[in-house]
Amino acid sequence: MATRGEAAPRRRKSEETRRRIMEAGREVFTRKGYHDTRVSEIIDRTGLGHGTFWIYFRDKEDLLRALVEEMLREFVTENLVDRLTPERIDPSRLEDIEEVISRAVRVFEDNQPLHNAILEAAMQSEEFAAIYDQINLELAAVYRKYLSFLLPDPEGLGVDVSLMALLLVVTIAYNSLMWAKGFMHCGRAEFVRALSTLIHRLINH
Repeated sequence: MATRGEAAPRRRKSEETRRRIMEAGREVFTRKGYHDTRVSEIIDRTGLGHGTFWIYFRDKEDLLRALVEEMLREFVTENLVDRLTPERIDPSRLEDIEEVISRAVRVFEDNQPLHNAILEAAMQSEEFAAIYDQINLELAAVYRKYLSFLLPDPEGLGVDVSLMALLLVVTIAYNSLMWAKGFMHCGRAEFVRALSTLIHRLINH
């Protein structure tokens, strides 16, 4: 039985091994997409023994799920509500609304290659489709808080803030994919300004 002094290095080594597998998986998913990714290729990239992968993950879908969970944790940490508070956001200022929208755009920009693999997996697996839906709902929950700062009286505007937050996330996710495919005819700044202007006019009509 391992002593307490022996357990910490073992746990650290285990975490490092898991991290190596996840980084290798991110690289392969990014380059080849979900369908064409093979567990054997991920294992080869880690330089670890072939049996090591199965200690940490059941299959490539399980690995992608872990990458999604990590992405969401990082996003929520990066976008804690106290970063943008009612005192810092002035709904009458277009620039303040743009800051909120830019945060949503940035998360998809930063994870665009992985997002492609996630969407592909969602189209092939009902289980992963549910995970993809949960991603959108969790992102929307963060932006619902931001929108509540911008829309102090949503009932007066006839706006369902939860639905608006979800529509915002889905719109940005779709346009993120269109950018990646070269189908968008505007830049990031133009997109942020246009979407922010629509919200600004809704709020300040």
